[in-house]
Amino acid sequence: MAAINSFLGFIKIFKFLKFSYHMTLLWDTLIYAVWDIVCMFSVFFIIISGFSILALLVYGPYLPQYHNISSSISTLMRMILGEFDYVELSTTNPYVTPIFFMTYIFIVVFVILNMFIAVICEYYERVRKYKKSLIMEHLLPNFLESCTYVLNKKYKKCCIYLFNSFSCFKKNNIDEIKQ
Repeated sequence: MAAINSFLGFIKIFKFLKFSYHMTLLWDTLIYAVWDIVCMFSVFFIIISGFSILALLVYGPYLPQYHNISSSISTLMRMILGEFDYVELSTTNPYVTPIFFMTYIFIVVFVILNMFIAVICEYYERVRKYKKSLIMEHLLPNFLESCTYVLNKKYKKCCIYLFNSFSCFKKNNIDEIKQ
């Protein structure tokens, strides 16, 4: 019960991190990418299941790491992180091991994990551009409007210069708004 409480308390920290622009960007990226991530994990699970059944059939009678399906999945998941004994696999079955190992590493590490990273990067870029366009569409005109209201129209160039000094805005967008 204490572990569940501490986990939920840790999760509540993320509520306070929403005030940070970068953390909000991260959470929005994960929210928008959730369906693609679910699809990627389902494909990943199908591939891991196939390889674990193959490992169970080839190495199961000889090695305790592959004696049932759950331990086979666990061993293959640890293999992704680099924890494997290739010599032990090779001495068990020297003909299948090179093919099994190379196809597993190629498909899981090089294809599936890189596709997962590509999905996250794509959604991150989309969310970042969307948030930037929202800032340009809503904050900049409101900022300029409040500047001209408070400081009168003759100080509008000063407000534009101040807003242009922020690194996240481009000068051409400000020139469009000026016109």
